[in-house]
Amino acid sequence: MKSKIQTLVGFDFGNRRIGVAIGNTLTCSARPLQIIDAKDKKRCFMAISKVIHSWAPNYLVVGLPIYTDGSEHPFSKSCSKFAKQLNQKFGLQVILEDERWTSALAKVDGPDDAVAAAIILEGVLNASAYST
Repeated sequence: MKSKIQTLVGFDFGNRRIGVAIGNTLTCSARPLQIIDAKDKKRCFMAISKVIHSWAPNYLVVGLPIYTDGSEHPFSKSCSKFAKQLNQKFGLQVILEDERWTSALAKVDGPDDAVAAAIILEGVLNASAYST
């Protein structure tokens, strides 16, 4: 039996900017989509709403900062709160994904938030490729 292709939207959450990426389970790949200004919470969630309505994802993914030794990073609580808000506002399951190495991997000229979101999302997609 062939499984249904699913679309996922990933977020690299920050207090100033939120990186957004899109991916799917067919290709198990993700690509950067946009960077949302996070300073104005109302406008931020309006922009996120547009992304969700445009792409109709099955799941959302939020990067969770963890120290290299596996212990919780102080910003983890903020990311978990953001994930909970997404779940409450849009009724979609939100997966928290370890983002330990994304900043190092996402180095590009200019803001790398959307690239980091794509790397976070690919972590989930690659893990799901082995579980299907």
